[in-house]
Amino acid sequence: MKKGYAADFPGSKVYFTEADHSSQNFYGISFDDFDVKIKLWLLLADYTILSTDHMLQSPITYTWLTQNKEDVNKLADKNAILPSLREDREEFKDYIIKDPHLEDQPTLIINQKNIFLGRAEVLSDIFRAAISWSPMAESHWFRDTIVKDLTERDSPLRKRLIGVSKTAIEQLAKDIASCEFLNREILQQLVHKHCAYRERLLLRYGDIFYYLSGALFKDAFPVFHPEAAALCREKISQALLSPANTSDKRNDIWHDIIDTWGLTYSALQKLPLSEIISIRNDKLGKRLRETWSVLMREAKYSKIKEQNLIAFLQSKDKLIELFKQELNSQKNRYTRVQKIRGMLEVGSWVTGGLSAVIGFVTTMNPVAAIATGILGFLAGKPILDSIEKKLPKSELVILTTKIQR
Repeated sequence: MKKGYAADFPGSKVYFTEADHSSQNFYGISFDDFDVKIKLWLLLADYTILSTDHMLQSPITYTWLTQNKEDVNKLADKNAILPSLREDREEFKDYIIKDPHLEDQPTLIINQKNIFLGRAEVLSDIFRAAISWSPMAESHWFRDTIVKDLTERDSPLRKRLIGVSKTAIEQLAKDIASCEFLNREILQQLVHKHCAYRERLLLRYGDIFYYLSGALFKDAFPVFHPEAAALCREKISQALLSPANTSDKRNDIWHDIIDTWGLTYSALQKLPLSEIISIRNDKLGKRLRETWSVLMREAKYSKIKEQNLIAFLQSKDKLIELFKQELNSQKNRYTRVQKIRGMLEVGSWVTGGLSAVIGFVTTMNPVAAIATGILGFLAGKPILDSIEKKLPKSELVILTTKIQR
């Protein structure tokens, strides 16, 4: 397998965290949800990164990859779907047989070794390249960031641990800090030991830190489920804490994008992967990804390197703001172009009608003359369509129509 670091894959990268079985379990992500969301990122981003352990451990993610194997193969050949594999592993099966205790869920790997080996073999037939990362550096960032949020009284996490004794929090932070290699299984054991009745909340936060560390070391933007993103908010309100508000989409970048863009869930659901491949290969699709890459850079999404959950949320909000501005600009430009096109098409009818009159007078064959005029118009329409597709800064609007249709 060909491996490279983030710099070897220039362009926009998203770390698709909803491919993780833990996230799917916490937030009830269905196969259809997974399908429509990954399709959006395949349209927008140069690289959609899937973690090796997510592909192997999640039945939803693995099933989606294998059910769509022919199209996924084509996407993988262009690195549109890009696996992440730690730098000390040469292939997928190494994740299972080489020091499994240093992976994310060692007990699960050991107990289901044969199942995972079979899946690894299938994935090896699909993917030929992977993005590498440092396991120790990522684990230390994961560990230190959790400890930091546990020990800072004003952190978003501490604000949600009202009622937990200071002693329990300090002991949990101390035990986490003493781990040379922290993974989520060890974190779960420590949380259960010290704060069992707040285990779900702490593990959800643990997932967020885990995803942020994964994105950071791959120079990618982390894509969270809306409920996970809501946990990043600095100001905690009763509305956000209410179980009745679990469907709140205010923090969901995915819904923000499709609502702004004018797409619908059903349109993306019906959009076949083969069409996404066609769009990605088309000049319009390439321009779309270039636009998205520029917006991501302008949003300064690298703020997550500040090791601050709020910084991520600020960069996400900025990205949506820039996306709305770009789309409005393109809509205005496209409307003006459509008016000009309408005038040209009217001109084509006038020219065609004039040809018909001249033909009728000179040939005395009205059918042939009218046919000549209509063909003259129709011959011009593909030219106008071609010109329209090549218009700069219009790809968002043109592709919206195409996808919705």
